[in-house]
Amino acid sequence: LNQEKAPITVQNFLQYADEGFYDGTIFHRVRKGFVVQGGGKDKDLKDKPTKAPIKNEWTTGLKHKVGTIAMAREKDKPDSATSQFFINLVDNPTLEKPTFDQAGYTAFGMVLKGMEVVEKISQVPVKLDQSCDPQKPALPVEPIIINKASRANASELANEIAAVRAKEAEEARKEAEAAKLKADTMKKEFDQGMEFV
Repeated sequence: LNQEKAPITVQNFLQYADEGFYDGTIFHRVRKGFVVQGGGKDKDLKDKPTKAPIKNEWTTGLKHKVGTIAMAREKDKPDSATSQFFINLVDNPTLEKPTFDQAGYTAFGMVLKGMEVVEKISQVPVKLDQSCDPQKPALPVEPIIINKASRANASELANEIAAVRAKEAEEARKEAEAAKLKADTMKKEFDQGMEFV
């Protein structure tokens, strides 16, 4: 979890986990090739009571890559995230950009171990249920239950965390280089154009 870039979101998520809120909830929305979403409904599809919504931190610069974890929210309310989260099954750059409500979705962490389990979840048979996804079949036919959510020992994941941070830094460096190259090219074209004015 990236507490440095998304402090409000991480604190919120950890508070729910520490209080045992996620224990017994389900992954109620499984969209193959997109996301798996859970953390808000029990196996009877009843919404669990949540705390107040949090501020959307979508401008952190964290990318929606395969395996990133992000907060679900209401489509037309940027600051409406509570407990529900989703894991990206593919790179989803559109979730980083403002939608019609002028905001994206907050990515705040990465699956370091167990992505193969997430992939298995994405393959389960699903059915249509309006309360889970009004557009496409997404509710698993058999409930996918989160038995327990708890903190991992950070020291045991030190190598994985370091690898993720290094990858993020390298991607940021490449983006900065590409932006500089684009700016230099535009300036050069502008200067060449000025010679003929």
